[in-house]
Amino acid sequence: SQGRLEVALVARKEAMSKKRNKIGCEKYWSDFVTGLAAIDETSMNRLSGFHCEVAKRTEQVVCQIIDFSREAYLYDQRFSQELWNQPKPVDSIVDDFAVEAQNFANSLALSAALSAASVAFVLFDVRRDNATNMADIWGAIIAGFNIVISFGTMTNIGRYKIRNEEARILFFDKLFLGVKKAAFRAMDLTVRQKIPPEDNPYLIDLEEKKQRFLDDVSYYDYDE
Repeated sequence: SQGRLEVALVARKEAMSKKRNKIGCEKYWSDFVTGLAAIDETSMNRLSGFHCEVAKRTEQVVCQIIDFSREAYLYDQRFSQELWNQPKPVDSIVDDFAVEAQNFANSLALSAALSAASVAFVLFDVRRDNATNMADIWGAIIAGFNIVISFGTMTNIGRYKIRNEEARILFFDKLFLGVKKAAFRAMDLTVRQKIPPEDNPYLIDLEEKKQRFLDDVSYYDYDE
């Protein structure tokens, strides 16, 4: 009957659960069918010829997809564009002050050079008035261009400052406790015993997890 068939299939599945990940799908489904007991011939033919065959082929397709995805991830074969093979940007680093400082210095040097050029045009001494007017015009144009560059420099400074503050906050919230745990593990036992409980990173972590659990219980209105 259907009830005995279901019991036999569940029992066979549990019996082969220990070696499920040690053998391939071809071997697994072959042993699965041959190890079934107390099954009538009609049900056995139906299982071996259709149901187990479909399950085996489905598992093979899934395994091939997983292997293909894993290989493409490991060897950067998911995209053909070279853009995806480039290294991470400097924004991924917590502190990229050296790069930002260099850009800031370059912007200041360019502003100083433009200012010097503007002053040189204004102070350019010629005898003809029309030439002098042209020098003043070019000096004003360069000075205006320098103002635009100065605004861009201030914007970059503000952007770096905000991003660096956000990176420090993210590091403090997500990674700083792990650093404290690593430093705590590196200490000697005598040094650990001198640290008060409120400064113990493991106790702090447990307290945060306990409080988060209590908040979840309260939010979902579970019984205490």
